[in-house]
Amino acid sequence: MSTTSSILETLQDKIKVWQNLNSNEISTKFLPSMSNTVYLVHVKPEFNGKILDNEPSRILYREFATGLLDELISRRLENKLFKYLASLGLGPQLLYVDKAIRIEEFINGEPISCDDMINPDVQLLLLKELVKYHTLKPTDLEQITPFDKFIYSMKMHQLIKEKRINTK
Repeated sequence: MSTTSSILETLQDKIKVWQNLNSNEISTKFLPSMSNTVYLVHVKPEFNGKILDNEPSRILYREFATGLLDELISRRLENKLFKYLASLGLGPQLLYVDKAIRIEEFINGEPISCDDMINPDVQLLLLKELVKYHTLKPTDLEQITPFDKFIYSMKMHQLIKEKRINTK
């Protein structure tokens, strides 16, 4: 796990508008995640003037998981897809990415509730958004072939056999 100072050091190196901040001007909060190590990093309100209005003052700092997950996930494809969706305004703004980390805009929101899911107006909004995603035709993304699916299933089978994944 990273420290506030190591996160800030990376941000200062990778994101120009964060170069003039110091560690007492930001706050970091560890966010539970299934696979990656994720932090919400934000400029404390009294120092917001140090960030330009069109630049995010709240970001997600994501350290990619290593080990078992690397055997199952194509980070290259994941990051290409993330960048593509961000470029269309269908996801957070991508601020920086490399093999170890991704820095992205934080979008504040609330999870959809059970009541929302049965509300016809919300269902219509969700349907419209899903249509956008399902009609995208990204041309520069690698296609997942039946061979890719076969390799994935073989990797899963091997991991289960090695008892690195518990199926119970």
